[in-house]
Parts: sequence; C-alpha cells; structure tokens
Amino acid sequence: MKDIKTIIRDLRKSNIRLSLKGENIEIDGDLTAEMLLEIRQFKEQIIAYLKQNTSTVSFNRIAALSPDSDYSLSSSQRRLWILGQFEEINAAYNIARAYVIEGPLNIKALEEAFHKLVERHESLRTIFTQDDNGEPRQVILDPEDHRLKMVYEPQHNQALSVAELSGYVNELSFRTFDLSADALIRIHLCACAPGKWVLVYVMHHIISDAWSMGILLNELLYFYRSLTEAGVLPLKPLPIHYKDYAAWQQLQLQQPQMSLHRDYWLAKLEGELPVLDMGSDKLRPLVKTYNGGVLSRRINSSLTTGIKNLSQEHGATLFVGLLSIVYALLHRYSNQDDIIIGTPVAGRDHVDLEQQIGFYINTLALRMRFEEGMSFEALLCAVRQSMLEAHEHQSYPFDELVAELDLKRDPARNVLFDVMVMLQNTKLDQPQVPETSSEIIVKSYEESGSVVSKFDLGFGFIETNDEIHLNIEYNSDLYSVAQADQLAGHFEQLMMAVITNPESAIQEVDFLSKVEKQLLLVDFNGNNTSSVLTKTVVDLFEDQARKQPGTIALAFNDQQLTYGELNQLANRYCRHLQEDKQLGRGDLVAVKLERSQWLIVALLGILKSGAAYLPFDPLYPQQKIDFMISDSKCKAAIDKKAIDLFSGKADAYSAENINASVSSDMAYVIYTSGSTGFPKGCVITNANLAAYISWANSYYFKDGIPASFGLFTSLSFDLTVTSIFCPLTQGGKIHIYHPEEELYDILKHSFSEESGINSIKLTPSHINVLSQLNLRSNVIKYAIVGGEEVTTKQVEALKKIHPEIRVYNEYGPTEGTVGCVAKELHPNQPVMIGKPASHANIYVLNSKSALCPIGVIGEICIGGDGVSSGYLFNTSLTTEKFINDPFVADKKMYRTGDLGRWSASGELAFLGRMDHQVKVRGYRIEIEEIEMNIAEIDGIENVVVLVKPNPEGDKELAAYMVCKDDLDMISIRKSLSSTLPAYMIPDHFIRLEAMPLTVNGKVDKGKLATLESGVKEKVPIIAPRNEIEEKILEIWSEILRRQDISVLDNFFLLGGNSLKAMKLVTCIHKEFNVRIKLADLFKYATIEEIGKDISRKIWARQGKEVQDADLTTEQNFIL
Repeated sequence: MKDIKTIIRDLRKSNIRLSLKGENIEIDGDLTAEMLLEIRQFKEQIIAYLKQNTSTVSFNRIAALSPDSDYSLSSSQRRLWILGQFEEINAAYNIARAYVIEGPLNIKALEEAFHKLVERHESLRTIFTQDDNGEPRQVILDPEDHRLKMVYEPQHNQALSVAELSGYVNELSFRTFDLSADALIRIHLCACAPGKWVLVYVMHHIISDAWSMGILLNELLYFYRSLTEAGVLPLKPLPIHYKDYAAWQQLQLQQPQMSLHRDYWLAKLEGELPVLDMGSDKLRPLVKTYNGGVLSRRINSSLTTGIKNLSQEHGATLFVGLLSIVYALLHRYSNQDDIIIGTPVAGRDHVDLEQQIGFYINTLALRMRFEEGMSFEALLCAVRQSMLEAHEHQSYPFDELVAELDLKRDPARNVLFDVMVMLQNTKLDQPQVPETSSEIIVKSYEESGSVVSKFDLGFGFIETNDEIHLNIEYNSDLYSVAQADQLAGHFEQLMMAVITNPESAIQEVDFLSKVEKQLLLVDFNGNNTSSVLTKTVVDLFEDQARKQPGTIALAFNDQQLTYGELNQLANRYCRHLQEDKQLGRGDLVAVKLERSQWLIVALLGILKSGAAYLPFDPLYPQQKIDFMISDSKCKAAIDKKAIDLFSGKADAYSAENINASVSSDMAYVIYTSGSTGFPKGCVITNANLAAYISWANSYYFKDGIPASFGLFTSLSFDLTVTSIFCPLTQGGKIHIYHPEEELYDILKHSFSEESGINSIKLTPSHINVLSQLNLRSNVIKYAIVGGEEVTTKQVEALKKIHPEIRVYNEYGPTEGTVGCVAKELHPNQPVMIGKPASHANIYVLNSKSALCPIGVIGEICIGGDGVSSGYLFNTSLTTEKFINDPFVADKKMYRTGDLGRWSASGELAFLGRMDHQVKVRGYRIEIEEIEMNIAEIDGIENVVVLVKPNPEGDKELAAYMVCKDDLDMISIRKSLSSTLPAYMIPDHFIRLEAMPLTVNGKVDKGKLATLESGVKEKVPIIAPRNEIEEKILEIWSEILRRQDISVLDNFFLLGGNSLKAMKLVTCIHKEFNVRIKLADLFKYATIEEIGKDISRKIWARQGKEVQDADLTTEQNFIL
C-alpha cells in the first residue's frame, strides 16, 4: 500500500489539489484514470489525512526576506533554543535516521550530493546566536565559506557485529550540538562490511522534523543520481526558506483570524489544568529526564478491522478511534476525569512549505473531560468532535499558547501534557525509501539501541496493510519494561472489549486477562485458608486454661492471676451478669473500666455470657459517652463501682466452666469517627475475632514460644485486641500497666527484663517516643505496628533498640477486624503493608468495583472472614460500605476508603486516604509523601502535615514538627528541595514540644489544626545587602510585578518563566554590562547567587578564574 503522504505529494506535483467538503473530497485539476482510481481506492485514508493535516485558514503567500545578518526565530524554535542551552537536554532533541547501502557506492558523489543538499536548504546551514539584547537569532551560513563534510569511516571494512553497529549508530545519535557554533546536521558513512555501508544522518530538531527527514533522504539520493547518471533533471529552486516562514508566522499571529484560534485554545484550557498521575513503581525524578525505552506490539487484523469499523460507524477516523482507546486506558489507570493528551500535526498546510526542511510541526493539546458513567461510544463521539475543532484551529502555534497560559511549572514534567499520541500511514515491512540507481540498494536500518523519551509515554501507531503496529515509548526512569508491556497488553484487551461492547461504561469494562485475574484474585491472596470457624476466642482461652491452669495469665501491679484462676473468676462474673443483670446472647454491655486485672475478667465474663462489650475510654468527653450509650442501646454498663460490688460476693457464684458464646453473635462494638460528625458503631462478631486471632497467632509467632504482651493502650482502640487475646489464646502473659503511669515509663519498662513480656503492639507515634529513650534491649522479640503509616526511620529506630527484633507492619480498619494485611519490615527497604492475611481476601478496585491492574491505584477493599457484619442500627451506611463481594458468592466486602496498589510481587502499598487527596497550587498532593520526606531529615523526631486555608482562602501546607532546637527552617527547606518538588514543600513549619496524641495513641490532628501554641516559622524576607543585589531586586520587581521578594527567593518559584527569564538576562546585561547565559540563570536563580555570579564575571575581566556551579533541582524549575 502506498503511503498517503506520497499519494498526495505526487498529485500536487501534477498540479492537482485535494480539499475536504464535509465528508467528501474536492479535486482541483485534471485527473488521469489511474489517479482517479487511486483516489477512490484510498478515499477513507485520504479523508482522514486531510482532516488531521489541513487547516481551514486561508493564508497569504510567504514572501522571501531581503538578505540580512540574522533573522528572528519561529515560536517553536524559540522554545527549543531555550531547551538547547542545557547540554544534558540538548541530545534529547536530536533526530537521527540510519540506512543500509549495498552495492558499488560512489562515495565522492554521495558527499557532493550532501553539499548540494546543504546549499539548497538554508535551514541545514543555520546556527543560533544572541543579539546585544540577549534575543536569540538565526544566522544563515554561506555554503562556500562553511562547506560541511560527510564523515567517512573506512576502517570498518571487516564485518561489524550487530552490537558494534548498533553502538556506533547510537553514539552518533546522542552527540550533542552547539546551537551557536555547530552545523546542526551531521552525516556519517561507515563501511561495515565489503560492499556494505551504513549511512547515518543526525539533525537537531530546531531545524528539522519527521517530514523533513523524508525530504532530506529523497533529495540526497536525487542529487546522487544526478551526479552518477545522465539525464536527471535538476530540482527547481526553493522560492522561500525557513527564515521567511518564521517572519511570516509572526505576521500571521497579528491577523484577526488568529485571534479566533487563540481564543478557542484559551477557552479549552481555562481553569485548573490536570496533571496526569498514572502511578509507577519508580519515584519520579525531581528534574525531567529523557532516558527511554520502546515496546512494540502488533495488533492483529481482526482487531484492526474492528476498530476501523467502529470508528466509521460513529463518523470517526481510525486515529480518533485509537486516540479514544488511549484516553479510556489512561482514565482507567489514573482514575482521573480530566486528561490532556498531545498529538502532532504537520504544520505544513501552506502550499509553499511542502518541500521545505525545517521545524514546522505543531502540537495540539487535546483536553477530554469524562462524564460519570461515560460509555466508550460516547467517548468516541466526544473525541471526534474535539479533534474536528482542534484541526479547525490548528494554525495557532502551541508555543504561543503555552506562553499565553498562566502555567504552574513542574521541573519534572512537560508543559501541559505528559502523553503523546500519533498515527502514521505507512507499510511497516517495506520502509519508504526513494528509488535509486539499480546499482545500489538503500534500505532502512532497524536498530534497537538507546531511546530518548521526551514524554512519560508516547503511543505511536503505524497502519500497515491490515494491521496496526503499536510502539509505546516510555520514560525508563518512570516505567519498567514490564509496566510498558502490561500497558500494551491492556491497550489491546481494552480495544477488544470496546469493540465487542462499545455501549458499556468505561469504568466497568473488563480488560484484564485470565492470567491477571488469577494473580489478583487467587495468587496474591494465596495464603487464604478461609473456613467456617467453630471455636470462639473464649473456646481458645479455655483450651489454654485446661492445658496449663497454673501458668501466669496476667499481672497487674503486685497481683497475678493464673489461667485457672482467671478462668474461674470469669466464669463467676459471667453468672453474675446472667443471673443478676439478665444478660445473654445479643446483648451489648458498656465497659467503662480503667486498665486492671478486672478489665480482663469483665471482658471474658461478657463473652462467656454470649453478650458483647462496648469499650469506653474514661477520658472520653461526656457528650461522646452519652451519644454512644444512646445510639448503641446497650443493656448494661460496667464501671469500677459495679466491679467493686461483684468482687465482694464473687464466691457466691459457681466457678464451673460456662460458655454461651456463638460464632455468629457479636463479640464487641467499637465506635469509629464518621463523616457526618457522629461516630458509628462497628460490629465485630465472634467469628471475625477468632479468625483474626487465629491468623495473628500463626503468622507473627512462629517459634513456638507463647506471646506475652504489655497492655497499655485504650480498650476503645482495636489495636488492644491483639495485646489481650493473642497471649490468652496461646498460653502467654499480659502485663497490665497502671493507667496513671506515663507513656515514657511504660515503654521503658516494656523493654526491661522485669517486664516478662516478649511482644509489643504499638503505633508509629509510640515509636517516636521510644526513639527518644535511647534504649538497648533484646527483651522484645516481636513488634507489631499498626494504626498509622510507619516510616523507614521508625523501623530503624526499633532495630536500633534490638537488631534482631522482628518488626511487622499490620494494616486493617476496624471494619476488617484489627488487621488483614501484614509484612515483616527491614531497614533500607520500601515500607509496604504486605500480603493478605489467611482469613482475608484483598482487592484493589475502582469506583465501579472493577479490578485495578498491578501498579494501578485504586480503593483497597476487604473480603473474607474478618469483615464486620456492619454498623450498629445503621442499615443505610452498612448497605453503602458493606457490599456483596463481586468475586466470592454469599460474602460481603468492605470498601475502606484507603488507596493502594499491588506490586508485581503481590505486595500491597498503602497510599493514603481517598478523602486526604488534596490539591494545593494546582497539583494533587499526597500528604503522606511530604511527611515521609520531612521525617527522614536528621533531627526531626515527629511530623504531621496539614492543609490549611490562608487569609485569602487559598490552601497552604503546614508542617507540625517535634525536632531539635538547633534545626532551623531554612536548612529544612534546603533539605526538602533535594527530595520534593517545590509545590510540595510546606509554607509553614510549626515547632512543637510534643505531638498531641489521642487516647488510642494516634496523633490528634483535630487538636493540631486548632493549635495556637508552638513556634510558627517562615523563611524571612532578607533585604539586599549590597548595591548589586539592590539593582537586581529592582529588575525582579519590575519583571515579576511584586515587591515581597527576598534575596533567597527562587526566580522561577515566584512566577518566572522562559520569556521573563530572557527579559531578565537582557536587563542584567544593560544594567551591569555582563552577559549571563540563560543556562547560568538556572544555576543562579536567586538574587544572592545572581549577584555573586555578576561579581565573578566582573572579577574575571581582571583575569581571575570563575568556576561554574552545578544545576540544582529548583534551578531546573522552568523545564
């Protein structure tokens, strides 16, 4: 099949013009029968091409400029010139092509053909300098004075290996250009075997584009033929050159019709612009990188035909159909409803530009907003309309649009979008190489070496005879080969699904393979041994009482109870409740006891009676206690007075075993905070409790030694369940700490020999307290951490106490019964929450309960035997949160509201709460990531970050910290700037003596938000300290239009951009007669550093040497 561009180009050579009128082709010119047949044969492809590459704007002819010393740049050239100031970025904008030549090649003729090519196209002998005002200008070199050489390397006449040849081509492709001095094209000819050469030509993007590369090869070989064969007609001279186009473009921007295009794009991109977050196993570098890889996949003829037909049925082109699938895939991967994708257009809709070599390509930023429940066919129609509008307004330069928008720059990302999509119409297995003499054969060289990725992801589609070839180009610093392969597979599977059911809602489309479902549902939940448990925790406790009645079960102050004594006392109390209080199965008993041996007696007695307990912390405010008693309809309440009455007559009740607990009955109710402002009672059954305790005993304690715990946390916190029932069902011991003991003393004693315990259940906030005690002890063998997100630093703190201590991260909401996911943690390893417990099924789902693929963020959902029976007397909320498990019949599943994702190894990562996802300064912020990075700074003992409104109503970040006194805020900010993007660095740092904790041992964020004490610190505004800094401040104030500037502020963080940066360079030159390169401005982005640089340059005039500094993260901010 001929390439569509070739068909249209051949027609134009015959003075035949094609244009669109609706969905029909209008033809201007005299056609031959063969031409008409060809147009009819490829009508669909021609219409699609014209839609994608034709603007509705009518243009004036482009006038040739009078000769001058230099010329202005086009909009797109200006952007690449700025990027070209950085050597590490420069090579990313090289465009390289390689071809294999076989036969009797005339090397001198080939070199002369190259000279003729360079002479014909001014763009190939253009360099870029700066005028006295610092403005970039393009300079056209004289072809005779600057004859460019083709580099011939004959030393490789012996056959080169594939690896050697690939390395050679790659090395040439990645050599950087000096835009101000080098010719921006290089041609190398390498003899790789007798009678065989590889021709490599490399150009900088600032003088070329993909279309240009085809023109270059065509004309190079045409000139070669003219030099080696007779009768070849000379090419017609070019009427204009790129410099003429650049000047014409600037004139066009002043035309009234351009205002219509400008207004269209500004309206499309108004408001807060989305930043695509696809999720990745790798952390995004603070500064954008260009390291890449490419993954290829063929889409078979059946799917290709299917998407073509579906697109045609909805009046769309193949490209629109493919683009719609990419949108749907990104929507499913990111869970974002607002996505911008870039796509290139040739930018050569003016007839004078068809045979030009230059940087003409334009980019369209296509924004798509997804509606709730949107089907694929609705998306397809929306994308079709968006594409039609975009092509109608394609004449407005992308780079002018970027300059118009008030964009918040992130140095780690591209401007506006991070995903590019393009479609080529060509035959894959026969690359388009122009005809040459029969004596030599020219073929495309297909090499698989290093890849530059300008975007996070690039989807390149090549249409062949009856298939589509997909190339996914990915940034290898963000994505692995496995992730790219998964993405390609999901693209194909999603295509298959939407072809079959285009009316299905996109969020509900099943595009996972059977293998993936097996992983997510079975293999990752491979430890699941869910079964009907007949024994309750009371049964398990009584088993221990029978086996070892004389073993110490608990200790409080100087009192101890053996298992036999504890069981007998619990039996007596059970009968007291049954006989005197008429309590039994289904009843709820409020427990308002402080920690003592009687607390354990009461709990066991309640459970033995068949009733359930409702824990109250004595420190709860009375209003909360009153609400819980009223809401729970509890039948009785136990406090110290009730226990005292019982203890006086305990002997009156039988001590014989009694156990009315039933697995299906509730064991306890814990009230958790609710979104309505009122707490809700979560019901945990005996079966739930027994499932958790049975798993915990087998998972955490594998050495056969019974677990003994210290009990120091509130009963109202389900973390305490582990500390009570794990030891009592193993034959271990509980050491109960007096409620009046200080936390410091409790933790210190827990790690001492006299405690008699070997296990501890604690929160990360407890670890922060422990780290201040400088303990060294091998007493505690097992530390189970839950309730909050744990950091690597906290793991290290525990290991510092005892290197052999086993630290476990336990995850689970109250509704999942204490814990349902766990992992043993080690220093210097990423903190994951781990793998599902044996009694749990864990899923990561989207909002429509569809499985999220590996690596894709979704809501953590819990199934299995630990799932609560619901909320007490709250049917509506129970129905909302506890839904039917879509993967296990007759089971319930709880939606946690927590975000997570699976790793390839089947471990779960916790990524915060869904309701904690906030946007600050236009970016989606993950609070936990900020806290983690601050916590890693030496001297920081504890930190919590909150989002608070400022007086103007804008959101700001406030970091509340417990830290060493000598740690200043400037040094903290400096440290964070090396690990966090600028928009994630808090505006305020509030120093605290201690972090307020709730009764459950968690940080009291409610109290923090209203905290008035503490030292609130911001980096102070430092005034200029010398005349140079004063002058620079005046320039900054004028350019940035603000006065509140410190000499330590970063120019780009205050709103500086590329245009303002160029203006700053010009103003500094005029004021100080010192030239600062744009790259230097990125190095010295503060008034203080710019002042020092100016001083160094002044000193350099006097013969002193000046060394350049390295770029920092923030100094790359504009990029």
